[in-house]
Amino acid sequence: MSLGITPSPEMEKEELKVIDTFIKTYVKKLQEYESFNHSKAKEVTKLLKENLEPFERKDTKKLLNYGEPLTAQQKRDLEINTRLKVNTGFLSFINTESIDKTDLFAFITEAEFYARARAWSEREINRAKKFKSTLRLTVDKESCPNSISEDGTYTTKNAPLLPLPTCGNKCMCMYFTEVSF
Repeated sequence: MSLGITPSPEMEKEELKVIDTFIKTYVKKLQEYESFNHSKAKEVTKLLKENLEPFERKDTKKLLNYGEPLTAQQKRDLEINTRLKVNTGFLSFINTESIDKTDLFAFITEAEFYARARAWSEREINRAKKFKSTLRLTVDKESCPNSISEDGTYTTKNAPLLPLPTCGNKCMCMYFTEVSF
């Protein structure tokens, strides 16, 4: 017995917009990193469009780390920790000379996190516009102590997109639409 709900066409349309915003923001963010092979932006976009589905959560690190696993010797030759699971496809997306060898996937994780926060906050702002509502920004004191002053209520016109510039690496800040009856 499934307890899941069947999404309405409007919900599906909204989710597809979130995915599209995520992909555009993610690829743009990746291009800010020297570790990313910028000539692969279109390929990453295509890979994401083919693999991201509405209402599913997929780890982009796993999507980009495809192909045959590198051997221990190949990893040693690249000065990569031999215990890391690195596949041949991932090598095409990175600049092996400039990547942080202690954390190969850090820039991908950071870009994914940023793009998800951005896409979700844009969705909440758009929902609030539809309902002619305000937004309540809840700032997580643990992950974003420098953003605590931003905690509060916003109109759709003055609500900043997340993550805030003062948010931490693992921001847990969230918008909630406040609907008045």
